[in-house]
Amino acid sequence: MIRLLRDAWPFLSPEAISTDFGKGLINALSEAFPLAEIHACVIHLVKNMKKIKDQHSMSRYQNDGNLSLSARMIIGLAFVPPDDIDNVIAELTVFLSEDLMPVLKYFEDTHVGSLQHLLPDGSVIRR
Repeated sequence: MIRLLRDAWPFLSPEAISTDFGKGLINALSEAFPLAEIHACVIHLVKNMKKIKDQHSMSRYQNDGNLSLSARMIIGLAFVPPDDIDNVIAELTVFLSEDLMPVLKYFEDTHVGSLQHLLPDGSVIRR
C-alpha cells in the first residue's frame, strides 16, 4: 500500500504521519518516509485492545478492580520508553492474572514485536 502511494505521488514527503501502534506499519512508514515524524495514536491502540472486553464480560471488567487496573496497565505500555519496554513487560508478566496473559501477548506481538532471542546479558532481539 505504501508503495502504491509512492507510485501515485512520487514527490510525497509528509512532515508527520499519525498511525496506530503496529510495529510493522511504523517500521514501513519510517523506511518509506525517513524525514517524517511518526506519531502513534492512542485511540487506535485502545480500539485494538478491545480483546480485553471480548475475553471478559463487561460486568466483570467494570466490577473487578484488579482486572480493570491490569487491563489499563497493558494499555499504559504505550507510554513506556522503548529502552525500558522489555523490563516493564517482564515485571507486568509477574503481576498480571493468567487470564490476561493472552492480551499481553497480543499487545507484545502486535505493538512491540515478537521476542526472537534472549541474549546472555538479558537484552532481547525482537522482530
